[in-house]
Amino acid sequence: MLASVIDAVDGLDPRAFSGRVAGL
Repeated sequence: MLASVIDAVDGLDPRAFSGRVAGL
């Protein structure tokens, strides 16, 4: 489920995806 959210964020803004990974 979390992966789906991350994938959606990555699709919207790759930078946000990187920030999410760093935050995790």
